[in-house]
Amino acid sequence: MEKTKTSEVKVMDCFEFQCEVMSGKGLYIDFMAVDKYPKNMTDEQEEQIMTDIWEANSGDPDYLICGGEKVAFFDYDFDNVKYIIMIADGDQIEDRDKVEKMLKDFYLDNYTEYYVNDPKVRTWDDFHALENGIAYRGGCGYAYTLHTYIKE
Repeated sequence: MEKTKTSEVKVMDCFEFQCEVMSGKGLYIDFMAVDKYPKNMTDEQEEQIMTDIWEANSGDPDYLICGGEKVAFFDYDFDNVKYIIMIADGDQIEDRDKVEKMLKDFYLDNYTEYYVNDPKVRTWDDFHALENGIAYRGGCGYAYTLHTYIKE
């Protein structure tokens, strides 16, 4: 598995990501139509953000399972920062701190100290039965690698 080396990893939900884009902190992803989102968004506009991010990836996201809860995510490199965008409302994720830690652990150079490619986890049914793990394809191709989280 090849992951781009970055100096910093930031985990955020898609709404926080959009605010980062709109806040003028220098982050601009060319697929985002920043000017079409007002600062005080309605529920319908927030849903459109998730749809836009999903569609911009022209494919399936990567997935994390934390405590049995599945969270879809994408990652982007920008200005030596790896942005991990959860396609969810972060306030509705049951154990957000643990989700963020698991995602950050996966992007460490020594991620194999936290995750293993368990030979018993080969199918989507196996993956969905995990308590904690990641299905990763890195935004390309059709095949996922399935990893079990082994270190709390």
